[in-house]
Amino acid sequence: MQKMKSRSLDLIVEEQITKWQHIKSKQKQKQKETRPFPCITISRDPGSGGTEVARRLAKDLGMDLIGSKIIQQVAERADISEKIIASLDEKEVRLRDVWIDSMFRTRHIWPDEYLRYLTKVIGTIGKQGRTIIIGRGGQFILPPEETFRIRLTAPREIRIRNVMRDSNTDFETSERYVYKTETDRNAFHCKHFRADWTNPIYYDLTVNTGYMGIEGAIAPITDYPVEMFDRVLAVNVRGVFLGLKHALPVMQRQGGGSIVITSSVAGYKGGAHLSAYSASKHAVVGLMRSAVLETGASGVRINTIHPAPIDTRMMRSIEHGRAPGAEAAAKQMITTRIPAGRYGSADEVALTALFLASDDSRFCTGGRYPVDGGMSAG
Repeated sequence: MQKMKSRSLDLIVEEQITKWQHIKSKQKQKQKETRPFPCITISRDPGSGGTEVARRLAKDLGMDLIGSKIIQQVAERADISEKIIASLDEKEVRLRDVWIDSMFRTRHIWPDEYLRYLTKVIGTIGKQGRTIIIGRGGQFILPPEETFRIRLTAPREIRIRNVMRDSNTDFETSERYVYKTETDRNAFHCKHFRADWTNPIYYDLTVNTGYMGIEGAIAPITDYPVEMFDRVLAVNVRGVFLGLKHALPVMQRQGGGSIVITSSVAGYKGGAHLSAYSASKHAVVGLMRSAVLETGASGVRINTIHPAPIDTRMMRSIEHGRAPGAEAAAKQMITTRIPAGRYGSADEVALTALFLASDDSRFCTGGRYPVDGGMSAG
């Protein structure tokens, strides 16, 4: 949640309106009408890291970031709401209000004063464009063709432990916070939009920020614990299977969608002392290919991405497993097997996933996409 610090709400709004006016002035000087840069809405389960993801996206994409707390306070003050609403020209106001009225009719909503201000404020932000909006039902208020709608989630226990870490509180306190926040957000969306906001049909991209997979033990097959082998496959393969099982019917009903499965360079080739991990990453390729053949021309696209060693916690674990006490040497040895001469970054993997999630990859399905610095070439 964004902190107001020393700046007042009035000052924040004045600065934002001034920025919008400056952008419009520059567009007029170019003597041509330009289409506003789309907005991104982010809906997040408590403890899923959604606010931090929004901050990083805003920084990397050069977009404004408006949090749910600011939107809530603006919607509750008619004078500030009117200032924002008045920042649009007559044509933009008409387009915004037509969409909002249509949304009310379709959902059989009879809005009170708060909801009218909330929808017009968010609708105005949407028309101005180039903004990431956190929460407050933005995914319902803005037209889907002008908005990229993201939902961030994770298993509840992981989210509770994230809250414990970030707020330095005990498990019980963090658990109460997560449950209460979930209840409040469910009630908010049910009251104002008559919708289950967790339904994936309302999003263009759903991201599980919990464990994407586990590496398991670092040991030869002859010494590999059976229980750990079963656990790796349960997380890395069964998890993907369940995701496909429950996401595919929704995507097929809505006429399309994109599923990006994280495999690994270990899904191309074997890995000494990583038998369970390598087997699991080969297995998800088989799941992907089977799902592609089963979904046919439904409009659902399914692909796998195959990162090489990426500079994350997992590689620290593998380095330690290969050479306890000599992790730097283990990293150097692994790096020599990568033609690019370095580990990849999480951002480089994310950009590939973003391409596959977007319409730019609309004819890409059933493919394996390496993000490996050339490691799979040899």
